[in-house]
Amino acid sequence: MGTVISTLAVDDIDAVDRLMKQNSATLGFLPKAALCDYILNGNVLGAHNERGELLGYLLYGANRNSFRIAHLCIAEMSRGRGTGKALVEELRCKATTQKTIKLHCRRDFPANTLWPKLGFIPLGERAGRSRAGHLLTHWCLTVEHEDQLSLFEADSGVDTLDVVIDAQIFFDLISVDRNHEELSKALLSDFLAETISLRVTDELMVEIDRNHDTSQREAARNSILNFPTVIHGIDSSLAFESTLKDILPSNTPRALSDVRQLAKTAASSVRYFVTRDGRLLRKAKEIADLTELTVLSPSELIVRVHEFLDAAAYLPELVSGVDFRWRRLGSDDLNSLPYEIFLIQGEGKGEFKGRLELYLADPTRFDCELLWFGDEAIAIRVIERDVGDSVATIHVARGSNSGQRSLIEQFLVSDSITRAVAIGAEKVEFTDTGVFPRLKPELERMGFVATEDKLVRLCFSESLRREEALSRTLEVAPEVSSKFHLMSDLDLQRHCSPLALSSSEECFMIPIRPGFALSLVDQRQAANDLFGGNPNVLLRWDNVYYRKKTHHRMLRSPARLLWYVSGSQRQVVAISQLDDIETGTARNLFRRYSGLGILDWNQIHSMCDGDPDTDIMALKFSHTFPFRRPISLEHLRVIYEEEGASLVLQSPSQVPRSTFKRLFQFGFSW
Repeated sequence: MGTVISTLAVDDIDAVDRLMKQNSATLGFLPKAALCDYILNGNVLGAHNERGELLGYLLYGANRNSFRIAHLCIAEMSRGRGTGKALVEELRCKATTQKTIKLHCRRDFPANTLWPKLGFIPLGERAGRSRAGHLLTHWCLTVEHEDQLSLFEADSGVDTLDVVIDAQIFFDLISVDRNHEELSKALLSDFLAETISLRVTDELMVEIDRNHDTSQREAARNSILNFPTVIHGIDSSLAFESTLKDILPSNTPRALSDVRQLAKTAASSVRYFVTRDGRLLRKAKEIADLTELTVLSPSELIVRVHEFLDAAAYLPELVSGVDFRWRRLGSDDLNSLPYEIFLIQGEGKGEFKGRLELYLADPTRFDCELLWFGDEAIAIRVIERDVGDSVATIHVARGSNSGQRSLIEQFLVSDSITRAVAIGAEKVEFTDTGVFPRLKPELERMGFVATEDKLVRLCFSESLRREEALSRTLEVAPEVSSKFHLMSDLDLQRHCSPLALSSSEECFMIPIRPGFALSLVDQRQAANDLFGGNPNVLLRWDNVYYRKKTHHRMLRSPARLLWYVSGSQRQVVAISQLDDIETGTARNLFRRYSGLGILDWNQIHSMCDGDPDTDIMALKFSHTFPFRRPISLEHLRVIYEEEGASLVLQSPSQVPRSTFKRLFQFGFSW
């Protein structure tokens, strides 16, 4: 049958994600949620062989005039067999109003030699704007074979955003020792190289001339040649200058130059003006009303561009229902965010905002996220991932100043661990030293180990022998590895959870109804459900599940729990650590653990057939991790049959150790 090219569906996401991770050195990182959005939008093409195996995929964006290839990834076994060409041809056939297919590729990447073989023409190259200065080649292909020469006319820059930078930004970019150069130099990031064109006005020459140092003036005049000068109408510029003087000071040479730079930009075709000047940024709305110019800080511009290039990254990630969600900070948040609710003692709003702007200015490296409950921002987090996603570093993790701050910050920690496990990271670091005094007890309780300037936790989603686990701690976190050698097997397992040591404690399968699972263990389903679970329960690291007093002699702690969701789902969705089991009357247990669990008194009263003195069980558990691959009832039966074990799902049952190991390995496989 040969190779089949088709638009991929959600069922293909795991195969695409695996292939992407195998080639992450040249493709970079794309969160699974963003990949899902591309697939849902129909913007991923795939090539399968006759056995249904994914041979390659093409991920693209589209606008009215062109397609832009983000990923073209071919499995190693299929390279050189025409798979890439077939995918590009399929994209070409999808064109409606699109005239060209474009991309930028680093010259030092092996893929750079592929594009001419596929018919692409190199229209030019430019140095990447990072300090490494990698050369990027701009490749382009017309949709119609007979019109390839029109590429040179088609590349008119319609996809490039022209932006005027003011004198402050210009001097930051050419300097090596200015205080604010890091934020300004973020404008030179590689990912912006093909998207924005930095320009200046001729007023900049006036500002350069004010420098009394001859050599510095000469160096600045030479550097200005790297930035195109905008063409403006003189009469229009004078009119805008007169208007702007009504709202901006112009009584010093520098202030007058600021006004003139704005006026000359307004009198040109450029609509964006970038500055670090707080006076101008505070007047941005009034300037826009008078001139139709958008005045932005470097971080605001970068976030806007990144929102355009990777819109899927800014879609909300639901935690529960429609009200409880994570969302990446967008351009609309920068000036409306109530920064003061996240401040720590002695910290100023400007200090905190300035720190956040440095993270926002590098969106390909840092994820700056807000946790929302309805219309209220209740937490903020900044995550950095290293190459290969082996480490998740949390630079900011703060709950709002509210009565729920402790619970919210507990969730920040547990959610960060869970997210690291979900993407395969083996190490989580917290570096926000300003909140350590408050968060340190929670972090240590959840398995973090303190160093001089951070807290570190390991996350091994594998079944290992003790010696193997200790060897991995030395490999992944040598700075704290010695502390793990002193731990018991149980402590080692909890400090590296969801690790399963081969000599670990017993395991039990616990059936749970879908409605209860939404809150206690199944965050994936809670996020997809319209109403979700109970957010106050989902926020907790420790929890309680109440059951009738059955099989209480079989259940023992400490142990591992596998959660089987009954009803229409019929799958094992998560694993937890069973910390303790307590039996007692319904009345007493509910009073003792009223802050935990999901059952209210009416539900417990019903469980006891109306007798509050009936004995029930409280299963206290923690270290809950959703499986990457939920285990269906059909697959569960196959594993149990192969293991020669009896499968019981109507009540708690003990899982043989060898069976547990297979279920664990399957649940955390990719």
